[in-house]
Amino acid sequence: MQAYHGYPHHYQNFTITGQKNIFEAQGFKIIESGTAVGPMYTLVSVVGVFIKEYSPKILKDPLRIIWGLFGALLKYIVGQKINKKENSHALVSMTYFVVIK
Repeated sequence: MQAYHGYPHHYQNFTITGQKNIFEAQGFKIIESGTAVGPMYTLVSVVGVFIKEYSPKILKDPLRIIWGLFGALLKYIVGQKINKKENSHALVSMTYFVVIK
């Protein structure tokens, strides 16, 4: 879950379940998988893009500074803890897999 990116081209994103199915269908054994960039990053990022794109011009810069500082604290203090939750992939920005063939 991310704001639009990859301009002018971005073709696909995979869920953790989709990646798992692709790896297993190709004969890979999954050793470990999980959230690399999780829900707190997603929240901070999407709100940041919302502020940048849709805030009134007079408020845009102050809001971006305030949200940037607050968001950095949220990602640092809360983010790693949330990433370890079993369901963190439901609102994830990036997952990881360790596999062997």
